[in-house]
Amino acid sequence: MKAITALWIITMAFAAGAALDQDRRVLADSVSTRVVIYVDDNAPADPGPIDATVGDPAEDGTSGHPFDSIQEAIEVAGDGASILVRPGLYHENIDLLGKRIRLTGADPNDPARNPYPVIAGLAGGPVVSFTHAEDPNCQVTGFVITQGQGPYAEAITCSKSSPTLSHCLIVGNRATGPTGSAVVCTDSHAVFSHCTIADNNGGLQGAGICLVNSNVVLTNSIVWDNTPQAILVSGTSQPSITYTDVTGGWSGLGNIQTDPLFARPGYWANAEDPSVVVGPEDPMAVWVEGDYHLRSQAGRWDPSTRTWVQDDLTSPCIDAGDPTSPIGYEPLPNGGVPNVGTYGGTAQASKSGLSGQ
Repeated sequence: MKAITALWIITMAFAAGAALDQDRRVLADSVSTRVVIYVDDNAPADPGPIDATVGDPAEDGTSGHPFDSIQEAIEVAGDGASILVRPGLYHENIDLLGKRIRLTGADPNDPARNPYPVIAGLAGGPVVSFTHAEDPNCQVTGFVITQGQGPYAEAITCSKSSPTLSHCLIVGNRATGPTGSAVVCTDSHAVFSHCTIADNNGGLQGAGICLVNSNVVLTNSIVWDNTPQAILVSGTSQPSITYTDVTGGWSGLGNIQTDPLFARPGYWANAEDPSVVVGPEDPMAVWVEGDYHLRSQAGRWDPSTRTWVQDDLTSPCIDAGDPTSPIGYEPLPNGGVPNVGTYGGTAQASKSGLSGQ
């Protein structure tokens, strides 16, 4: 394990703490009594599709009149509520406000193969914030979290909180300072299950994941090609990392260190010519989204054609999960063991390889 510098610890703790509490918390005027609240950026009754500044006049979070931003739903949600976010692109940064709610973009227990909603962050801060003592009953499942930019926490900041995140794809986030990280946990006990954290940039001294005094659980996941390092720990952190594919390796039950063979990783490109690949340190670089399904000779779900396709190679992340974890809706053939990464245990899981795999 690699130690984090003292400067990093000070700046990370400050970034994830009270300063954000002052600036980001928005209190709702009222709390909805609805058990299920809906969000859709392109609902039929919305006069301004994909524009959260123009909403349905009758917008109330029902299925027929959903909110068009995720934050609106969070603000009115009561403890125990479920927020269902329909597929789409949501340009916003969200704060869970300490609520015990389930925020779901794609349910692993649903046999449908709908695309995950994309939360594309706005500049200046993390895309998702847990900074109000969220507990394990605060659950976030089935999202792409991307395009976050910030000096410290880019995609997710977690301070003195213990949320549960599963089946999230955290890619294409970058630091605007020298010591950034896609995921930052400070004094926290968060759980990450079936997440893919890949192709994020942490500046000159950062990482994909930074843990400060945090006993985080990371399992059935992939942490790959984050620069300059995969995982940084400091202080009293004793993370439990198991059944996870980590660049450079990590000690723990079931962990591997091998190319996960994504179908088509995303990349940073010249804003004027997306065919030109550039480094994430280029301030004008834009993120070109990829496809993080795992390659498979037996069959991989292609979200663009909505068909199964066959590859010439099979990912080592297939059937590499915790054998005690549920197989869920993984299609046949499967090895009775879930895949690791964001699509493991879902109907979009890549199929087990041919004989001998």
